[in-house]
Amino acid sequence: MVIGGLAIDQACKRFFFEGEYHQLNDGVFLGWMGSNWWSVIVPIFLAYIYLEMKRSRDGLYRIVLALLLAGGVGNWLDRVFWGGVRDFIYYPVIG
Repeated sequence: MVIGGLAIDQACKRFFFEGEYHQLNDGVFLGWMGSNWWSVIVPIFLAYIYLEMKRSRDGLYRIVLALLLAGGVGNWLDRVFWGGVRDFIYYPVIG
């Protein structure tokens, strides 16, 4: 499920952003707290989600964690290769 979710994430981003301008978000949420320290924290958080998913016996909880892990890995790959997460929607934050 994780690999399938990751494949869908990357395919959608490739389809929507191929040759087009896209918004890069170097922060956490709506561009908040942007910096490179997320390159270290994100893999640790993703490893925790993976271990929690493997440990759990609840099927629905495992599905939720697998989808969360797929999205997290997709966003981490964006940060590594693009310098930020490629966002589908530009939403300017006031302030």
